[in-house]
Amino acid sequence: MSYKIYIFYIIICFFTFNIQCKKDPFVNECQAFDNIITIDSDKKRNKVLIVGIDGIRSDVISNLNSPFLHSFLTDSNSYSNLNHRVEKDTYSGPNWTSILTGVHYEKHHVTDNSFQNNRLEYYPNFFNYLESAMDNFDSYSITNWIPINQNVLKNDVDYANLEYIDDSLVYEISRQKIINIKTANPSSIFIQFDELDAAGHEFGFSNEVFEYTETLNQIDTYISGLYSLVEERRNNGEDWLVVFVSDHGGDGFGHGDSSNPHINKTLLIVEHPTVNFNTNYVSKMPDIVPTIFTFMGIKSTYFDCYTDGNSIIL
Repeated sequence: MSYKIYIFYIIICFFTFNIQCKKDPFVNECQAFDNIITIDSDKKRNKVLIVGIDGIRSDVISNLNSPFLHSFLTDSNSYSNLNHRVEKDTYSGPNWTSILTGVHYEKHHVTDNSFQNNRLEYYPNFFNYLESAMDNFDSYSITNWIPINQNVLKNDVDYANLEYIDDSLVYEISRQKIINIKTANPSSIFIQFDELDAAGHEFGFSNEVFEYTETLNQIDTYISGLYSLVEERRNNGEDWLVVFVSDHGGDGFGHGDSSNPHINKTLLIVEHPTVNFNTNYVSKMPDIVPTIFTFMGIKSTYFDCYTDGNSIIL
C-alpha cells in the first residue's frame, strides 16, 4: 500500500466512521482487486518440505548438538540465518501463524496461543492458495503442537492430525507421507516438532542443559532422515525446496521477554541445490510464504497486495 493511498484511506475512515475501515484498511484495499492466481507452468510439479522445530535457541546450533542442521550454515546451496526475527509476541501461536500466512501479527491478530479473535479469514495460510491454484495438489501437515492444525491449517490440507502425537510419531508419519507422494503432483508438507520447546520449559533453554541439547540432537536425527528421503526423490528427477524454521528461542525456562536476543532471534534455513538466495537479507517470519510461492511459481494479486514478507529467492 502506497503512503498516499493509506493516508487518504485513513482520512475517509475518520470522516465516515466506517466500522470495516476501522477494522482493517489493508483488507479493504486488497479486496478491491480480483484475486487472480496464476502459476508458472514450468514449476507446476515442484514440491516443498517445511520442517518447524519449536523453541530453537540459535546459539545452541553446533556440530556437537545438531550436526545435520549445523552443516547448512556453511553450505553454498543454502540460505541460513541464526538471527531470524521473531514476532513482537514471542509465543508459538503468533509466530507459526506468521510463518504460515506471510503476514505479521498486526494483520492476522493472533497474539497468543489461544488464537482468539483472529482474522485468518482475511489472511489465509499458504496451503489455501496452493490448493486453489493447482490440480491434484498433495498437502499434509503433521504436528506435535496440534493448535497449528486445529486453528490454522485443518481446512486447507489433505491430511492434518487433530490429536496429539509425540515427535517420534511425527517423524514416522512424515516419512510415510514423503515416500508415498505422487511424482506427477505438486506437493507441500509442513512438519512440526515440539519436544525441544517442552524440554526448554521443563529443564531450561540453554547449551548447558543436557536435556535440551539431547532433545535437539534427537530432532536433528529425525530431520536428517527426512532430508535423505527428499534427496532420494531429487535423484529421481523431482524438484524440492526444503525449509527448516523455528518460531522463537528461549532463555531460562521461558520465552516471554521479547527484548531478549536469545528469545527474539532464532533459526531459518532454506535449501535447494541450484536456486540462488539473497544471502545478505535478514529474514523475518512472513518471508517463508513468499519464498515458497516464488519456488512454486504462484502469483496472487490479493496475497501480493497484503503480504508483509519478501522472497529470499533471487
